[in-house]
Amino acid sequence: MTPSRPQIIVAAFALVVVFVCGVAARLVVTPDIGIYCLVTAEPWPVATPPGAPIGWVDLPPSEQPLPHGGDRLLTVDGRPVPTIVHFQKVLEDLSRGGNAAAADLDRTIEITFARHNTSGQVDELRATVPVRRTPLRTLSASAAWLALQFVILAIGATVFWRRAGDVSAALFFALCVVTVIAFIGTFHWPYVVTAPLLLVPYVICGILQPPLTLHFHALFPRPLGIFRVRPLAAGTAIYLLPALWLAAVFFTAYRIFQLHTVPARLDELRGALQAMAWLSWSYWGVCGATFITGLVILRHKYLHGRTVAERNQVRWLLATSLVASVPLGYLLQIAWQDRGQFAFGPGPKLVLYLTSLLFAICYAISITRHRLWLVGQLVHRELLHTLARGGVSLLFAATVGIVIAIVVGIYFRWQDAVAIGLTALFAVIAVGWIHDRAQQWLDRRFRRERRPFDKALEHLSEALGQVVEPAQIARQLVQSMREVLGIERAAVYLLGADGRWTLAYRQSWPQLSEQLGNLEELSSLKARIEPLDIDGQRLGVLLCGRRPDERPLTTDELAVIAALCRSTTLALHGMRHARAVEQLREELADKRRQAREQRRRISFLQSELLAQRIGNESIGTSTPSPSELRHTLRGSSRGMRALIEQIGKVAASPSSVLIRGESGTGKELIARAIHENSVRAAKPFVQVHCAALSAGLLESELFGHVKGAFTGADRDRAGRFELADGGTLFLDEIGDISLETQTKLLRVLQERAFERVGGTRTIAVDVRLIAATHQNLEQLIRAGRFREDLLYRLNVISLHAPALRDRQDDIFELAMYFLRIYSARAAKLITRIDDDAIEALTHYHWPGNVRQLENVIERAVVLAEGETIGRDDLPLEVLQSSRPRDSHAAAPTIMPERLFDDLAAVERERLVTVLADCRGNKSEAARLLGIPRSTLFSKLRRFGLK
Repeated sequence: MTPSRPQIIVAAFALVVVFVCGVAARLVVTPDIGIYCLVTAEPWPVATPPGAPIGWVDLPPSEQPLPHGGDRLLTVDGRPVPTIVHFQKVLEDLSRGGNAAAADLDRTIEITFARHNTSGQVDELRATVPVRRTPLRTLSASAAWLALQFVILAIGATVFWRRAGDVSAALFFALCVVTVIAFIGTFHWPYVVTAPLLLVPYVICGILQPPLTLHFHALFPRPLGIFRVRPLAAGTAIYLLPALWLAAVFFTAYRIFQLHTVPARLDELRGALQAMAWLSWSYWGVCGATFITGLVILRHKYLHGRTVAERNQVRWLLATSLVASVPLGYLLQIAWQDRGQFAFGPGPKLVLYLTSLLFAICYAISITRHRLWLVGQLVHRELLHTLARGGVSLLFAATVGIVIAIVVGIYFRWQDAVAIGLTALFAVIAVGWIHDRAQQWLDRRFRRERRPFDKALEHLSEALGQVVEPAQIARQLVQSMREVLGIERAAVYLLGADGRWTLAYRQSWPQLSEQLGNLEELSSLKARIEPLDIDGQRLGVLLCGRRPDERPLTTDELAVIAALCRSTTLALHGMRHARAVEQLREELADKRRQAREQRRRISFLQSELLAQRIGNESIGTSTPSPSELRHTLRGSSRGMRALIEQIGKVAASPSSVLIRGESGTGKELIARAIHENSVRAAKPFVQVHCAALSAGLLESELFGHVKGAFTGADRDRAGRFELADGGTLFLDEIGDISLETQTKLLRVLQERAFERVGGTRTIAVDVRLIAATHQNLEQLIRAGRFREDLLYRLNVISLHAPALRDRQDDIFELAMYFLRIYSARAAKLITRIDDDAIEALTHYHWPGNVRQLENVIERAVVLAEGETIGRDDLPLEVLQSSRPRDSHAAAPTIMPERLFDDLAAVERERLVTVLADCRGNKSEAARLLGIPRSTLFSKLRRFGLK
């Protein structure tokens, strides 16, 4: 049976409390002699009795020689301590009365230790050290951090309780539990490693803390793509290495507990301890790699967050991780240089404490604000109140810390004052939270008469914030009446636009009519009628029956009914206004669409009339107006009008022209329009497609050749420059010519002269050059594939051919133009394109531009069977990539449920069809439907689709 969330929370708190109490018990009963040993057991390079390596010493100054870090502890109170396991066993025996004077902690014992002297030999020294209790600073620092963590743990439990199914909330709560156990165990690891019941949870939590943090970063606030596509593989990648490490640590720990009681196997024990030390220290490298991976994930989420709220939440975690990377790097440096300082020194412990404090607060803030509240939503007064309350708490904490520091005296350090001050701070917070919870419980226990009313108002407010249907609002009102007052029979009638009363919801009143002509028909009922009025306008009525015990309603209960009716009336009024606004918006959008369609058709007819009126009028040498230009360009959009106006200005000039634009935008038509409206209109217009010819053939094509210039040249041949003498030469796709040809072309532009291939006679020509390209010539120049000086010669005048997606107003005109051409060519009488097809054509993105539109219309003419091109005659890619046409039919104020069901069924069927066509790709489905992805996900949830 799967445990419930309350059971999981109780079990987690019980585990934390038992572990903390177990560690505290060992701290209290285990004496302290001011010497702390390391797990490692490397042998010294010189012959000496085996001893536990000393990592840290905390002894008062003395005239006798005292051990320090790096020495070897040989005996304690006459008992050998070859390893840390034996050392901890001696301390436990002292606490249990292992020898005659052990019961008295206020005594001294003798120790022996080994140290390297200046000559490289080993000296065996003796010293007397006091037996004392665990220092207060050790307990106070742990208590301070533990107080903070219990507050964070309570927040995590609350979030986990309220968010069923939220994996990130469950991970946060698990992370809180694991962090408490791992931190307490790390702070007091010498007392934990020799107790199997404490060692097992400590090792599990210590190893799982980094992968849990990484997993939380990957899922919060939105899962990474790999976790949505392959969650099992992603989870395995995170937890596989820690699981292997955990197995190795448990196996090594089991070997240590097997060997420490057998003196003859001391060498094996030392090897097992060395392996444990290697596993412990090397796992810090795994933690560092996990931390860096988490930073990368947080940075990716911050840069690619879908909403501002998500980026703000991730920013908290990312900023904290970046700030914490400095102290964590400092800790790793100390661990590499001085393991004793890292394991027992107060500096690293304080850094670790503050870093853990920073992470805990940051995670709590970020996870609680996720879907609960945002930073920017705090009003100014609430922010001031929060800051003032926090300042009072800090002042109180500082006062308590100073007082305790004075009481403790010389043995109390400044680190302890900080720790105790933080303890007081979070104790105040915890007490305040407990006070609020207790006050709520007392209110529920002793003020039960107000609880149902508060609960009903809360449920009604939640419902009014979610529903949009009058029937649902009426249902919530009736249910609230039942919960608060115990009224079993109730109903709500709403007044329609036709003046008739419609039953919106009823409960235990089967004889009520669905429609009423007036309220007098309810006079026979023994019911109280409460109006639902706002600003003198009646929206409906509430019918309240009697209680089952026939008790009359009190004055307070009537006030409750009035309050519920006011809330319901406001909701109904707001809903009707929202529907009216939505209906007006849809009608306005429909009228705008129709107006755009009419403007396109009028512009098309105007251009046709102008073309018929102008006919074959000659063009003078003066610059013509746009309406007098000769051209075959189609379109009346702003971009095309500007382009045609530029053509009229450019045509009167003899300068070179460079036409840029995507393939299929009509660059050749622009070049021909420039020629036909210039003084060279009577001369030849010669065009060359440079991309279709090789380098050698293109040179011969442009400049001509003489007989014998190359194999196959059996006669002299004039090039395109000679053929275009006096006229215009159009070079299409100029960016595809070779550098050698570019050099010769540059000379022609400069000198207006050239030689044929294989010839020596210079030929002078008078040619106007127009070039076109779809490529980025500046980028080709940087790549060394196009001459910069040639670009300057060509780009005297630059024109841009707009893409068809940027001139959607011209699609109808172009489509009708091509329709006339290809219907005449196919000998078909096709005169129009229906509205659905025009809608699809207008909303398609046209990557092939006008050329693609021409091909689509030609295909549609071939497939059409009647006099009209329909939507079914268009290619599939045009239909799939265009937005569906919206229905703008005006809806009544209150629509029948059957119509709602029909519309919902149609919408659901369309969603299923589109998802099937896209093979479940929701991004592609949203693009085909023409709606945002968030709207698509909302619709999928509403219809129960995955």
